[in-house]
Amino acid sequence: MKKTDKKDKVEKNEEKKSYDASSIVKKVLSFIFWVVIIILAFVWIFDFVQVRQSNNAKFCLSNNTIQENNVTITECVGLGYHVYRYYYQGNNYKTEFSPMFISWSKDDYMSQSN
Repeated sequence: MKKTDKKDKVEKNEEKKSYDASSIVKKVLSFIFWVVIIILAFVWIFDFVQVRQSNNAKFCLSNNTIQENNVTITECVGLGYHVYRYYYQGNNYKTEFSPMFISWSKDDYMSQSN
């Protein structure tokens, strides 16, 4: 009986070690996930506040400018969002801050502004 008890204890210890390793990996991945989410939320909120205060977004990945007739549209592509600024005859007419999944078409805006 003593030999089987020792085997059972060894098997339980091995199971516990493998369980501990997988739970540690899950905890580390969960921590990394939440850190990334918090950083993205900070970036989005910071840039949203900057745009609302009529400043440029700080975390732009690319900037594009579209010019047609008297309307100039500047686009800032950020981490999961777009910022569109519309200038009519050189004056800031409108600013839009929108998530990446919302589609936008220059032609739609041009038809609304005329």
